[in-house]
Amino acid sequence: MIHNLITFSGARGSGKDTMLSKVIEIYNNVDLNRIIPCSTREIRDGEIDGVHQHFMSEDKFILEEKSGKFIFTNPKNANGYRSGTLKSELCHEFGVVDITAEGARKLRDYVFQNGGRALSIMLYADYDTRYARVRSRQKGISKEELDLMMNNDPTDPDYTLYPFWFKKVENKDGHFNEALVKVKKIINGFLLP
Repeated sequence: MIHNLITFSGARGSGKDTMLSKVIEIYNNVDLNRIIPCSTREIRDGEIDGVHQHFMSEDKFILEEKSGKFIFTNPKNANGYRSGTLKSELCHEFGVVDITAEGARKLRDYVFQNGGRALSIMLYADYDTRYARVRSRQKGISKEELDLMMNNDPTDPDYTLYPFWFKKVENKDGHFNEALVKVKKIINGFLLP
């Protein structure tokens, strides 16, 4: 069971995955274990099953859900796929995950109910920065598909809408190291109270 959970949320292109990878590298002495959510969507260019997400068919997802293997699941979103987090992913002392704001809330609740602690960080960037980042990663999709992805993001880009317990960090283009310094300060305060 995870006793210390760190979640990273933010709209598509806010830099969650890049920040998460860097945090795992920096805090390797703490043994942060990446929690891998599940999704019924198609795997995207550059993604690896079991690294970025556990990709599964809708039928397998429903079977796992019915057998009680998930902490939580989400209904189909605007893009037509489902997501959730398996209980088996929370088997380490320290866990870190890139997840939607709603998923972060659900994981926090689960960890708190089981006597653990949680820290949630919300990364944000302006629309043009996020659009350019996603465009550079998703080379094989059309402008229409990209616009649909950006406009149907499950995390609202208006970071001011999220609860006080999200620690908010701006991740402007060309200022990643500044954002990283802020994130490290927040995590150090969590890990070394």
